[in-house]
Amino acid sequence: MKENENIIVWEMSAIILACGLLLQTVLLFFVRERFYVSCGLWLGIAIAIYMLVYMYYILKKRIGSGADQAKKSVLFHFVVRYFSVGIMFWIVLYAHLGSPFSCFAGILCLKVAAYMQPFLEKRRIRKVK
Repeated sequence: MKENENIIVWEMSAIILACGLLLQTVLLFFVRERFYVSCGLWLGIAIAIYMLVYMYYILKKRIGSGADQAKKSVLFHFVVRYFSVGIMFWIVLYAHLGSPFSCFAGILCLKVAAYMQPFLEKRRIRKVK
């Protein structure tokens, strides 16, 4: 099971990066401030991968604990994760490190990865059989 969990994290990271490359390619044709938009996008991709790894770490750590304690801990870390993402997004916004819209689009690549992962899992299982 442990190997399968690591594969899922790697698959989702690859999907996030592929989504970022696709967005990068599309954005290069439609924006004038390419560097500014690209910086925002890749900062958003980095934030999305941070969120993925943080969720994996917390869920892996709390899976064996009691139901009450696990629920409280996961809820606490949910708030910590979104608070830290908010701080990172605020830094991008006010330090002008990149476009906040493209940063948000990079963060949304995590959602794309979450929705695509079950389809890739079925495909991988079919290949093994």
